Amino acid sequence: MAGRGQLGAAVVLAGMVGGLLPVSADGLQVTVHVENYARVPPGDWEIVQRQIDDIYRAAGITLVWAGPLRIPMSQIPRDGVRRLALVIVNILEPFGGSERDTADVLGRAAPDVSRAWVFANRVGEISKEGSVDANLLFARVAAHEIGHLLLRSKAHAPHGIMRAGLALTQVGSYRFTDAEAALMRDGIRRHVGF
Repeated sequence: MAGRGQLGAAVVLAGMVGGLLPVSADGLQVTVHVENYARVPPGDWEIVQRQIDDIYRAAGITLVWAGPLRIPMSQIPRDGVRRLALVIVNILEPFGGSERDTADVLGRAAPDVSRAWVFANRVGEISKEGSVDANLLFARVAAHEIGHLLLRSKAHAPHGIMRAGLALTQVGSYRFTDAEAALMRDGIRRHVGF
């Protein structure tokens, strides 16, 4: 039987994700620690989160949403849970001084430290310019950056969610290819540590 603290934590987690999500058939879960420095409103975040969940559920992966980490990821005990951090920020200057960082870059990923960033203000600006729903664009960008972490690669694909540029007018699949989904699932199964 769960102790009072464990039950309370489960209730808080259920509230954070809008109810417990069904786990993938393989039981493959990834915990995503969200740091919302851009203060995306809760109603918008719930919409974005559901859209990201749909993309990953189609790949056979369940995301468990959690609050920010209070310690560096490298200090988390190796408990077998695959964890990553999604940092939502507004950015005014090139990210990390990168020459490749232009106004149309909407996010970044650092697979070696399991951390991804979404640039909320840029997503908003691009969505207005392209007449695209900001929450939908945000979800696609976040799913793409999380994909880099789970694929442990900065590489891009010619089509699907991992293409280099999310064409705003593209109709069709914003999903992972079968090969990408299989690679991510295999990586989660073999995962040890953060």
